[in-house]
Amino acid sequence: MKQLYIKQKVMSFNDKFTIKDEQENDAYYVEGSFMKIPKTFSILNTAGAEVVALITKKVISFLPKFNVEVNGQEVLTINIEFSLFKPRYSIDAAGIEVQGNWWDINFEVLQHGESE
Repeated sequence: MKQLYIKQKVMSFNDKFTIKDEQENDAYYVEGSFMKIPKTFSILNTAGAEVVALITKKVISFLPKFNVEVNGQEVLTINIEFSLFKPRYSIDAAGIEVQGNWWDINFEVLQHGESE
């Protein structure tokens, strides 16, 4: 299973951060829109030139919902589900869900209940 790590500053105004691989090499760059509605995140290749994916937060939704586009086509939707103490996400694509530990911000991607 490939592991990626995100290190984002909590108090940052520019919404830019890096996704690193297991060897701490840059794998992707992320640029978020600042004070824009709807909020978007562009995932760029390591050269910072080509957009690999675009994530857009749905404006009107009871719980946060994000649409992910690749090559201009929506490929999946990430839904944040209601739960106490333990964040839960579901991904509308092939039975994928994300489970995480709230306190140490460690997440695992599961497909049909099994680790990927």
